[in-house]
Amino acid sequence: MARSGQKEPVDVRVSAISGTLLIEVSGDALGAAGASRLREHIDRAGGGERPIVIDLSGVAAIERDGIEMLRTAWRELGDRLRVVAPAASDVLDALKRARLRRFPVHGTLSGALAQAGA
Repeated sequence: MARSGQKEPVDVRVSAISGTLLIEVSGDALGAAGASRLREHIDRAGGGERPIVIDLSGVAAIERDGIEMLRTAWRELGDRLRVVAPAASDVLDALKRARLRRFPVHGTLSGALAQAGA
């Protein structure tokens, strides 16, 4: 996790795959700054009915701000939101500890995209 006052080097890339908005996040830790950037992309796409997949495979850790942003996004988007967090990753462990079991968390990007398009 990033320490207070340190920069969070997080990259957010957005693309569309067969009607699904894919948001890929990579970097050391998804904390306040990264969660804010991710939220901006979700807000831009949130008005329609398009499914949204957030791929956290490239993130080493997720902080409380990132978890809270995902929780809020799920409340707003419901089943349109899918999250990718590989098995045995620190991100998946953090999501489980935060009890984010209500929304779908997939171990692979292909699984999330397949379910989002179903």
